[in-house]
Amino acid sequence: MMKKLLIVPVILASAGIIQAWNTSPQKNLLLSGESSGQDLPMAAPGPDESTFVAWLSWEDESAALKMQLVDKDGEPQLGENGIYVSQYPTPTWSSGYDIDSDAEGNAYIVYSDKRNGVWQAYVYKMGPDGEKKWGEGVPVAELSAESCLNPKLLHTDAGNIIVAYQSLVGLRNTIKITKLTGDGAKAWGGVIELPGTNGLYTLAEAGDDSFYVAYVQADAGNMAVMRYTANGEAAWDAPAIVDQGRAVVSSEPEAVPYADGGVVLCWRHAENITKVVGAVQAVSREGNLLWSEPQFYSAPHVAAISPDGNIYVAYSFTDAYGTNMSVSRYNSDGEYAWDSPLLLDGSSYQVSIYGVQVVADGSELAVVYRNASDFNRATIEYSHLDSNGEVLDTQVPVSTMQGDKGRGALTYAGGRQMVLTWGDNGMSNGKGSVYAQNIVLPEPASLTTAVAGSESLQALYSGGELMVNRRGNAAVLDCNGRLLYCGIVTDGTISLPGLAAGVYVINIDGQSAKFTVL
Repeated sequence: MMKKLLIVPVILASAGIIQAWNTSPQKNLLLSGESSGQDLPMAAPGPDESTFVAWLSWEDESAALKMQLVDKDGEPQLGENGIYVSQYPTPTWSSGYDIDSDAEGNAYIVYSDKRNGVWQAYVYKMGPDGEKKWGEGVPVAELSAESCLNPKLLHTDAGNIIVAYQSLVGLRNTIKITKLTGDGAKAWGGVIELPGTNGLYTLAEAGDDSFYVAYVQADAGNMAVMRYTANGEAAWDAPAIVDQGRAVVSSEPEAVPYADGGVVLCWRHAENITKVVGAVQAVSREGNLLWSEPQFYSAPHVAAISPDGNIYVAYSFTDAYGTNMSVSRYNSDGEYAWDSPLLLDGSSYQVSIYGVQVVADGSELAVVYRNASDFNRATIEYSHLDSNGEVLDTQVPVSTMQGDKGRGALTYAGGRQMVLTWGDNGMSNGKGSVYAQNIVLPEPASLTTAVAGSESLQALYSGGELMVNRRGNAAVLDCNGRLLYCGIVTDGTISLPGLAAGVYVINIDGQSAKFTVL
């Protein structure tokens, strides 16, 4: 990791999470831990910087769908263990679900169950008080005999709901897309059908009540994307093909709205018969590709877009030293800008990225990830960068509790706050649990310094090390005057692992400065 001895203004990094719901990453917010199966959490922004969290609860060999609303201070609003969205039969396995929200504080959830003996998709509108505004759900299937799997939804900027699902009738596999109005009525007379797919797809908003769907054309192995208008009509003569015959069908693509109504896609690409890499391509609102060929990365990745159109790509990679992680940036014209320094100090067994979030005015971003240093031993951490690729802090702990840290979702709560929710079925008591934790990026701050000659003493604490811009005889004390370190600084770095949050004083050759651990 690249380290700077002097940064002005200095970002005061944290040994834990500032303004955290819990003061220690060893204790995160438990949303549900009732049974042997609590998994697949998803999240969406709620009203007043709150967060909706949904998850599957396996009960009596059937999955139920539950939901909780957590306010900005981490207080659950819908009872101790959340409320049920659906308790209809979902035997053995779940066909999946999806969640989105609107500016009025409602959550929309699409979920498939077998209440009528066949997998059918239903859309629920849930108020912030837990009210089921559409009762037991609005059915979206076109045929009573078709199985509706892998449902997804999207709340548009005009207040309508785009609903999609994988339709199975015999051996026929089709993606179907329909539209509901704000009161749950069907907005179109029919549905959009995408035959010949493998059921792996994603939706993304395109503005003006239009939307994108990115999907795999199973026979050809192409990754395709199409924009549809508010009336459900194709906006282009043919889909844009972003991967010709090499799209890997084992995982769904990711889609992020891009500048001027375009979209950025991330997916898995077969470089050859044994090697799979990550691919990135941006598509304009008119269906034009940003790059003549996709940008390739060694591993799966996620993308975020800044307000000025910069594309950030976070990716992990494995070399002879283990697994590490970095971030790339492209400007809105697709020109490569930089790769950040490596974000992990040491080798890891596995790195899985939960998400990337741009904050403030687009000048900062965070990457939130699962870092497994060894098999079945995982922490959740985040790295904080500025728009120039400087690492402001990295490997800041979000969760160090026991557990394997499974699938999760990152959502933006406003300001500098994000909320991560994740499932963990590797607890010592054998019970599956769903957790949540906020992440608040620290604000830039100035240090209180004592001016000595033409240069003031500056200090930056990060990752267990105190970096200073002086060398000499040094002492570090806590706010009670207790001596924590005494020695000679020769390389500008003092090892001080595990400092608790608080204000400290460093003295080098009689010159003092305060530094803060948040």
